[in-house]
Amino acid sequence: MNRFKILIICIITIVILSGCTYGSFTSVGSIEVNTFSKMSMSYQKFNGYKSTDIHVDEGETVEINADIVTEKGKIGMTIEDEDDKKVYEGTDIPTSNFKVTLDKAGDYKVTVTGDKHKGSYKISWDKSEKK
Repeated sequence: MNRFKILIICIITIVILSGCTYGSFTSVGSIEVNTFSKMSMSYQKFNGYKSTDIHVDEGETVEINADIVTEKGKIGMTIEDEDDKKVYEGTDIPTSNFKVTLDKAGDYKVTVTGDKHKGSYKISWDKSEKK
């Protein structure tokens, strides 16, 4: 196998394992992990935003778990539905752990914003059948 094929396989593997996050940000001293059911990062400084999309099927519930650590600066989080209606909005979130339940079918965008924030965030989600 030539080097070009190996490089292509490595790039595809990285893209698949990295999850589907996007944004515009700068970070210093950061460690980031993104999968199809989690976005997380710890850092010395985070400025900008990171987003991910979550789809909820009919008859399904998605529980979003947020674990925020704030040492300095500000961090916020929003969850918007496909009509750009805010389902959740938090600004200047202190160290906390909370849950948001999505029980309406559709597409949602979860966005974490940092303003000279030092700390970490871990946003994870679990899908289950409605009861």
